[in-house]
Amino acid sequence: MLKHAPAPWERFNLTIADAYSFEVATVADDRDKSFESTAIADANLIAAAPELLAACEQFMLADNYGQYGGGSMRHAYKMAEAAIAKAKGVTC
Repeated sequence: MLKHAPAPWERFNLTIADAYSFEVATVADDRDKSFESTAIADANLIAAAPELLAACEQFMLADNYGQYGGGSMRHAYKMAEAAIAKAKGVTC
């Protein structure tokens, strides 16, 4: 199984770097200011990818009967809430 670059990822302008400050991705910039907010939103979403994946995995640990495998539903919810806020470029 492939493994992504170490989290957390952070956005620096339109570049996303991993936990060791190595570049993971750069969002294309058309040099047209009308697309700048879209490019920043895209970069925020990419930077939040590891946290979004971790939150989804945490939710998957809970079964359909209210029994929790590897952690609480509340913990998974908090992980998802923080990841969504990061993806949207806001703090929670």
